[in-house]
Amino acid sequence: MLPRILILSGEPEHRHKLSGVMSSSGWAPVCCETISAAKGLVMRYQIEVIVCDDALPDGGFRELIRELKGSACDARVVVMSRSYDDWGDYLKAMIAGAFDYLAYPPYPRELEQAVAAALVESRARRTAPVQTVA
Repeated sequence: MLPRILILSGEPEHRHKLSGVMSSSGWAPVCCETISAAKGLVMRYQIEVIVCDDALPDGGFRELIRELKGSACDARVVVMSRSYDDWGDYLKAMIAGAFDYLAYPPYPRELEQAVAAALVESRARRTAPVQTVA
């Protein structure tokens, strides 16, 4: 099965462009524009990585990460931001639980590398043995 990547953006052209990058990398992109739509798609398609804008029509990436933490989904989140030059925003995203934080629009190769690394971590977490405290 091809890795499932969710592209979450409020801009149709942006979703289309990113979907092309994901498809050319051999991944199966699924697209939507809101967090509420993403919640239903994440479990249905067994999403492994979410590539999302920092601001969305119904919230932002922080709300998305909170929603994921409250569910059984362990998808990694790669955030794209127009305010990438702000170091404080980068740190806030990483502290909130983002896997990576890229400038918008991302260079295709940079995006591919970020998603590939997120896939590796997502799969490692799924296959890691559960440790219990004695």
